[in-house]
Amino acid sequence: MGTQWVGLIMMFFALTTAAAEEGNEAGGSGRAVPTAPGGVVGTASWYGGKFQGRKTASGEIFDTRAFTAAHRSLPFGTMVRVTNLDNGKSVVVRINDRGPFVVGRLIDVSRAAAVELDMMKTGVARVSLVVLGRPDAKPRPVYRIQAGSFRDRDNARRLKTLLAARGYSVYLETAADGCVRVHVDNVAADGLAKIREVLRGLGLGDPIVRRIN
Repeated sequence: MGTQWVGLIMMFFALTTAAAEEGNEAGGSGRAVPTAPGGVVGTASWYGGKFQGRKTASGEIFDTRAFTAAHRSLPFGTMVRVTNLDNGKSVVVRINDRGPFVVGRLIDVSRAAAVELDMMKTGVARVSLVVLGRPDAKPRPVYRIQAGSFRDRDNARRLKTLLAARGYSVYLETAADGCVRVHVDNVAADGLAKIREVLRGLGLGDPIVRRIN
């Protein structure tokens, strides 16, 4: 692990803890405490709606359906596992934006991530954050895979469940023609062969692959 990355992680802890302390002074509930190497506990919120289609701080176009998040200090491209401590549900997101800008908040996740964390009704959730992988000096390509398209929504849901059980970040999209598409988000270049193998094993054809960063 390079000294630059160690410095960034230390900055991550310092900033999130400082933000949490501000939240406590203001009556917030966003206290961040270390849980494991590379991880903290704090309050997550989600964003979407009016931000759909706008540029993020990284220059990417914000997509509420993608598994992304905003963080104040983690480098763009960092992969983070977010776990809802109230229900144990977790999702892997990629940092591509800056925020949250509300005192006491640790991370802002996309709508898709919020759905998987089951925090849509509450709007916020107590979560743990664990950094899974550091970005390279030169960002690595990240892809979105269309694994299948179905007329029957139940079939799409079944495929989503199968892929999610294998650790993939999956969401459904209803197309203009009524078909339900199954997308796998945040697939690295070295994971393309594996996802193709998984889909072939499920009796599906070659997926549609699109770079998203």
